Amino acid sequence: MKKRSSKAGVPRFHKLSPEMERWSAMLAEELAEWPGVTTKPMFGFTGFYRSKTIFAAVPKTRALGSPNSVIFKLPPSLKWREEALKDSRVQPGNMDTHKWFPFEIGNESDLRGALLWFERAFQSAKAPRK
Repeated sequence: MKKRSSKAGVPRFHKLSPEMERWSAMLAEELAEWPGVTTKPMFGFTGFYRSKTIFAAVPKTRALGSPNSVIFKLPPSLKWREEALKDSRVQPGNMDTHKWFPFEIGNESDLRGALLWFERAFQSAKAPRK
């Protein structure tokens, strides 16, 4: 039988562990309570939006990059790149061209760190115009 190979540039998805399912549900519950946040299903994830701008996603049925990661979106500013590089749980990838950052959750105490980055992403998302 021929092995399936992933195409270049196509992200690899992972099945969630029961522990990561629980952590994702906890994060999703918290984010859904933030003011002005809406959610949409997104390729096995739950996407979180401020107005029409997506700022974070947590896995629901599968994870992207690693089995224990969530993702958040930040503007490509030098300040954020420097801050992200200081946090060993943030996987920088190619920060010059990508605005999405995977955050690795190793244990329950890392949920606070994920929420901190989600808050930064939320604050950076475009506020609704009045």
